[in-house]
Amino acid sequence: MTCFETFATKSRPTLSLSIIGGALILASFGATPALGQFWGQYQNPSFHYAIDIPPGFESSRANEDGTGAIYYRLDAEQVLSLWAGENALGIEAVAEAQAQELEAQGWVLGMNTSTPDWSALTAQRDHRISIERIVELCEPGQYAGFRMEFHIRDLASIEPVIEGLTRSFRPEGC
Repeated sequence: MTCFETFATKSRPTLSLSIIGGALILASFGATPALGQFWGQYQNPSFHYAIDIPPGFESSRANEDGTGAIYYRLDAEQVLSLWAGENALGIEAVAEAQAQELEAQGWVLGMNTSTPDWSALTAQRDHRISIERIVELCEPGQYAGFRMEFHIRDLASIEPVIEGLTRSFRPEGC
């Protein structure tokens, strides 16, 4: 079967998730310098991590326990969630728990890759796409994650945003 035939026979959710997975892999290679312009930044002093916040996103609230925050871009129905936590079992265990939680909520998993240092996950539910990334922090057993949820119509335009988030998402003070 040729590559074209393989893509032509995939169902729409599988094809969409394949595209999303490819976009996320490309995003991990870095973003152009222009993406850093006009972005804000979130810094978490409790867990020592930072991430750039895309233009147009407004903070809704910080998590009460100091682990992260939620940002919205209401005009585009986009949500950026940030969180951190502790898990002695490591990133791969955290990623597996996240995947199980999404599946329990009715999301169809696409790419689900994890290593001891990071994980990347894509999922789709109806017209919504979710892209998650989790990284190990400086302290043993600590991790931080971000989740960008958006409408499938924004898939092409969201790629530079995912690139910027991925590029800037890092532990601080190690």
